[in-house]
Amino acid sequence: MDPFRDPSFIYRLHNPAISAIELGHKVGIKHLLDLSNPFTDKCWDVAIIHRPSLNSTFINAVKILKSHNIPIFGDFDDLIFSVQHAADRPSVKIGIETLKQSINRIQNHLQAIELINGVITSTSFLADIISKIIKPTKNIIVMNNSWHFSWLKKNQIKIEDGRSLDKKQLQLNYFSGTRTHDLDLALITEPLLKILNKHKNIVFVFVGKGNLPLILNAKAMRQKKIHFSKYPNAVSRAFINLAPLENTTFNNAKSALKIIEAGFFGIPTVCSPTPEYRDAPEISRNIASSIYEWEIVLNEAIEAGYDAEIIQDRAREVRSHYHPLVTTKKLISCLESILV
Repeated sequence: MDPFRDPSFIYRLHNPAISAIELGHKVGIKHLLDLSNPFTDKCWDVAIIHRPSLNSTFINAVKILKSHNIPIFGDFDDLIFSVQHAADRPSVKIGIETLKQSINRIQNHLQAIELINGVITSTSFLADIISKIIKPTKNIIVMNNSWHFSWLKKNQIKIEDGRSLDKKQLQLNYFSGTRTHDLDLALITEPLLKILNKHKNIVFVFVGKGNLPLILNAKAMRQKKIHFSKYPNAVSRAFINLAPLENTTFNNAKSALKIIEAGFFGIPTVCSPTPEYRDAPEISRNIASSIYEWEIVLNEAIEAGYDAEIIQDRAREVRSHYHPLVTTKKLISCLESILV
């Protein structure tokens, strides 16, 4: 499987890894199975395992790492370790898995956490929840998400490149990713339809897997899930980015990644009022606090039009606020203080 088809891996492991290398550190990215190879270098100060879950491969990896006295941290970027919130998971709500299956997966994560030294989360909200679940308390570090370092380093796309400024067709982009976001988009079906009927120059672009509400089908331009190598170009083409989320504890634990991705290119995001979205730089987002407000806020964002100066300011603010080198440097500092 190509790991660069998994945004979670890309942002939580690959991005801090290449950022740490840029900061002068030696970093390796390995599959857990690689640890069984006696020729694999194991001279590491710390090992970070993304979304650890108890199984034979994980147990064997932990034994090997501990035999080399390597501290282990588990990284979590979703609320997948709380039995209390199992029914809250979108996969359960839309029938992809049963509540029992969800709880079993959560228990596997919790049992894995018992075997490691600490946990890294993508938001303070997640850190607060996990601190109340794990007893005795383990070391908990918050590493916020940031834009991908390769986007700046490769300098492939400048702020205004790739975007259609032809007023005959401006894009409202929604990046779904998977079916687990079906209920999120369904929230704004009615206000979105009204906006599309009002503004004939607006095109709704739905990117990724998922089920579109029937009444939006005829209005949407559908695109398949995009490989990460092509993702920046797709994001940069939007006029406005959409990030609706149901008001659930699961969604309140999510990071501001949708704002970060669009904001890197100076694109505004109209979004729900989750904690991380509210805490994002004001210039980066337009918050719709209710279904009624979605139509109003979207309409305001569209009628505000294209302002090159604001776009440049937005991009600078987001790039500064969510810089991967700053985020990674903070992570390394926290790890060093714990492991001294």
